[in-house]
Amino acid sequence: MHALQTGPIAIYARSANDQAQRIASQLRDVRAFIAGHGGNPDEAQEFTDLAASGVDRDRPGLTAMIQAAEAGGIRVIVTADMSRISRENTDLIDILHRLQSLNIHLLTVGSEISMIPGNAENTSPPEGY
Repeated sequence: MHALQTGPIAIYARSANDQAQRIASQLRDVRAFIAGHGGNPDEAQEFTDLAASGVDRDRPGLTAMIQAAEAGGIRVIVTADMSRISRENTDLIDILHRLQSLNIHLLTVGSEISMIPGNAENTSPPEGY
């Protein structure tokens, strides 16, 4: 069973400027990725941060998504690429460790990264990507 079929899905999108079409483009790409891998994008929760720097960890959408994950409401997070989560390496590592401790799958559309908990060697995208 693919990670996108294991439970509630979250979509995270972020843009450093206030151009809403960049968020819309990320959401469209992620939704297509989810649908193409057996998930239901219509049931995915969306978390977004508009005009938010990737080096700033204090973002309302990111914070809400992590809180939802901690509450058990998310099993899989899909984002356009890892830089949407963070552009600060130490913050990114901290967030990735936190998600892994919660057994949350993190998939990216735009890069060859797929973080599946319990499988530290899995750095390639899902089959068929």
